[in-house]
Amino acid sequence: MKIHDLKIEPKHMKKKIIGIKPWEIRKNDREFEVGDLLRLREWCDDKYTGVEILQTVDDVFADDTYLQPGYVMLSGRCFNKNLRKEYKI
Repeated sequence: MKIHDLKIEPKHMKKKIIGIKPWEIRKNDREFEVGDLLRLREWCDDKYTGVEILQTVDDVFADDTYLQPGYVMLSGRCFNKNLRKEYKI
């Protein structure tokens, strides 16, 4: 199991926190595998905001018919749902 640190824009972070975006489409330059964790760190105005969320990698979808070559869709469950208060959701 690996932990991958990844940047995420605020508009996408909000969707993660409210639970409507259980997936990430990423370039597969890190050899993502089922069982890994994504540490998604909100990135805005060229710096981290301090908001983070963890997501499991329960499935790695890689199919050049549906995604650009070299890209994968990672799906899983998010943790740190208590961030809803910070976002006033």
